Amino acid sequence: MRYFIDRFFSVRSLTLLVMDVVVVTLTTIAAVWLRLGHPAAFTLSVEGYRYAIVLIIMVHMMALYYHELYSLKGTVDVKQMAVNVAQSVAVSSAALFGLYYLVPQLAIGRGIFIFNLLLLPLLLTGTRVIYLWMGHRDALLQRIAILGEPQGVAEVWGRLGGSTNYKLVGAILPDGDAFDDGEAIPVLGHTDNLRKVVPAHAIDGLIVAMRERRGRLPLEDLLYLKMGGIRVDNQDNFLERVTGRVPVTGLPPSSLVFSDGFRRIDAYQRLKSIPDRLLAMVLLLVLLPFLVLVGLLVFLDSPGAVLYRQTRVGRAGTLFQIAKFRTMRTNAEQGGAQFAGADDPRITRLGRYLRKLRIDELPQLVNVIKGEMAFVGPRPERPEFVNDLQRQIPYYYLRTVVRPGITGWAQIRYPYGETLTQHREKLEHDLYYIKNISMTLDTLIAIDTVRVMLFARGSR
Repeated sequence: MRYFIDRFFSVRSLTLLVMDVVVVTLTTIAAVWLRLGHPAAFTLSVEGYRYAIVLIIMVHMMALYYHELYSLKGTVDVKQMAVNVAQSVAVSSAALFGLYYLVPQLAIGRGIFIFNLLLLPLLLTGTRVIYLWMGHRDALLQRIAILGEPQGVAEVWGRLGGSTNYKLVGAILPDGDAFDDGEAIPVLGHTDNLRKVVPAHAIDGLIVAMRERRGRLPLEDLLYLKMGGIRVDNQDNFLERVTGRVPVTGLPPSSLVFSDGFRRIDAYQRLKSIPDRLLAMVLLLVLLPFLVLVGLLVFLDSPGAVLYRQTRVGRAGTLFQIAKFRTMRTNAEQGGAQFAGADDPRITRLGRYLRKLRIDELPQLVNVIKGEMAFVGPRPERPEFVNDLQRQIPYYYLRTVVRPGITGWAQIRYPYGETLTQHREKLEHDLYYIKNISMTLDTLIAIDTVRVMLFARGSR
């Protein structure tokens, strides 16, 4: 779960969240004050409005998150950001209006509601402009140096280049090592003067990217720096925490055997099976009219079978049948099984929307009820693909130690995979999920899945 701590509770993320909470709170209180016009009445009113104010904050923060307004990176189009903020405020205002209708006790005055609706888009855009300005000044970034051989340093540097929570300062190489000509990574120094290099460049943390450590790793110097407050991480742990993936390239089995995580998998699988099945039964009953309507639309758009059945690989390699709403032409795989691609011509007009909104996966609620699948887990693959991928990607077989899911960590974090490289990166996301499997992680994935569905950022 360290990835979530770094992503959602980094100094920069917390700063933006606190700024938003302050803005929404003060704007609502100011609206109450203006409406009542008397300090004493204002104090009494805030006491009475405290639950309503908390609700307003929570709904607005959730809407901002769903509009990806806590994922600001690098250069941002301020006009587009302002539009997204306005959309977020409109959505949250509509949600609040609905809640007030259902629970009148939580309602605030019409004047306060309109005041917030008009003013919050400007103020919340302003907090993001300030946030981006602070980010460009590097005031809230951790300064990181990478210690290791040139190849390992270059690999880590490439993976962290897009991070917004860290400033990569440069590399510290073993004595006698150097980058090839043309490498743009700054060299801060060498391991023989590590204790001087780190404070000289105001380094906050070191990443050790050294596979062959015998006799080359300055352990005493690293221990000295760690005792002085410098954070020291090996490259695998750091990359996992920052990227939400378990890198598998060059990863020795001992790193998985002796790492934290991969615990209580069987116990958790048994524990969540019962609520998964009960929830699937309820959803299937509630959504039945909608599913019938979707089936009718599928048939009208492309006559033929409404459901498409496939054999997939489940937990421990067992085979089972899944059903999906058909999103491709009836003769889509006459030439054999193949991965779906970008702008795949086999996909029907309606099918493209069903895939983006993940509606095509809803018949798999039946698989959850039968215990073959869970709501959250690695997506099940076809046996034709699994056999091939297991031969080419290390640790691919580990995907089947848990039940496959309707949605998963890889599905909300990574686009649909076609190439071998993409499937390896999807596996790295799946291994992260398996390593950190928990109710908290499942809940966060479910929340993000709703965001993906609402904004049509699903698969191809």
